[in-house]
Amino acid sequence: MKKPQVSIVHNHRGALTQLTFNDDPSRMNWVVSPDYLKQVGYDDQDKLFGEFTLTVANHQYQSMAVTPVISEDDYGYTVTYHLDQLQLRENYRLVGNHLLWTITLTNQAG
Repeated sequence: MKKPQVSIVHNHRGALTQLTFNDDPSRMNWVVSPDYLKQVGYDDQDKLFGEFTLTVANHQYQSMAVTPVISEDDYGYTVTYHLDQLQLRENYRLVGNHLLWTITLTNQAG
């Protein structure tokens, strides 16, 4: 996804793998990318921006254990994880030259 000032790229799991400012001549990536992890021999994909471990009522949830639903629009993308009776939603939005990242956790137990 690209705006005039900022570009972001996510992987199939929704993790943010590239955040660059388009006017930066060095094209510096502001998040850790899977390619970099592979290059340095650190194969720990759960450390990418957006992956998580969450403990609720003594039960641990890991984003790597769930296949998220990813939806995109002109302003960003949303990654939704269904975790038993919980729903965790990460929204990534490009607003001007900023990335707005919000996380919403919803208890769907009723």
